[in-house]
Amino acid sequence: MKLFQNIFIIVFFFIIIPVQANEAQYYPIDHEKIIIIGKDNSIKISLSLELADTNEKRQIGLMFRHHMPYDHSMLFDFQTTHPITMWMKNTYIPLDIIFADHTGKIVAIAYNTTPLSEKTIASIKKVRYALEVNAGIVLEKQITIGDQLQHRFID
Repeated sequence: MKLFQNIFIIVFFFIIIPVQANEAQYYPIDHEKIIIIGKDNSIKISLSLELADTNEKRQIGLMFRHHMPYDHSMLFDFQTTHPITMWMKNTYIPLDIIFADHTGKIVAIAYNTTPLSEKTIASIKKVRYALEVNAGIVLEKQITIGDQLQHRFID
């Protein structure tokens, strides 16, 4: 009986708890929004924001999530400006990834990325930010290179 209890405890702590932890929840920053502004200064979209501004948060990103509300997003702040690569490993949601320089100006876009893919997605240009949104939003809202991300975190 004691052996059975020990096995149960091991299974619980090493299998059940990590599985529950991987079912990450969406945690926006207290109703904060990030806005994408067109070249004509029109608002293209306003999205709830989750910030990935530490190595740990950037490494996890939107991994293990099976859903993200339409009007939500995740902003990766890489702290410095340089070419970056991302991937979709353990990410179940198809995403559009918007790459922006240190001023928030959009310089590259990856459309409809493939869930669970380990193929790298390169910014090509030097960027500080990557904004992940649900796939299709970029085309639907006609977001283009040269548009602007606007938020208090962005200079």
